[in-house]
Amino acid sequence: MFDEKEDTRNQKLKLPVKGIGVKAMLNFARKIGGENAFQNLLNSLSEDDRRILSGTILATDRFSESTNQALINEIVNVFYNGDYEKAIEIGKFIIDEGLNFVYRLFFKVGNPSWLVSKGSMLFKQYLEVGSLEVYNFAG
Repeated sequence: MFDEKEDTRNQKLKLPVKGIGVKAMLNFARKIGGENAFQNLLNSLSEDDRRILSGTILATDRFSESTNQALINEIVNVFYNGDYEKAIEIGKFIIDEGLNFVYRLFFKVGNPSWLVSKGSMLFKQYLEVGSLEVYNFAG
């Protein structure tokens, strides 16, 4: 017998990356590179990843970690010449695009450490499974 709840749980484990983050990375690539560079990025991906990422991406879509990592790798390779130190710019953009007004207000006038303490809640917005590490970056 088909168990929809079990099937949903298995799907989340197989496709742990939520579309909100993938969509933001694609928006990032378009913003920093323009449409021609964005097309170069897509063309540098495997045929399967290109097919998966070429259509409309919804925040509720789900992606494999391998497709997510391939996208990150190619953004770094195409736009940052393989300098993974620059990958933090991708994360900054994703966070900035994903934060709503209330969270932005906390960053500007509130207590950022409170927001960081809620990191696991924000983490679940982008990934179904995984771990979260917080680093202190100057600047």
